Amino acid sequence: MSQQYSKILSYAVKAGIFILPITAFMVSSVMFFPFITGKNFFFRAAVEILFALWLVLAILDKKYRPGISPLFYAVTITVLILVFSTIFGDNPYRSFGPIMKEWRV
Repeated sequence: MSQQYSKILSYAVKAGIFILPITAFMVSSVMFFPFITGKNFFFRAAVEILFALWLVLAILDKKYRPGISPLFYAVTITVLILVFSTIFGDNPYRSFGPIMKEWRV
């Protein structure tokens, strides 16, 4: 049963990835910036949906999980450097500014 779901999710993710370049031809006439805004909203929503589908696929089937590579180490080190620079910055309010604005009561 799990292999059937994996196969369906795999086809859905691959089809979504091949459909994404079509967003370049989208024009939303109801938006203020018709050539930018509509395709931006659509692209972001589609990428988030495809990422969620891929995440489920990676949980169900090990062969769809990314392997450890030099790129993985580079991204991990970059994220860790950004986290430490945010925590130990000179002005914590500016470091956590966007987060603190949402938490403000």
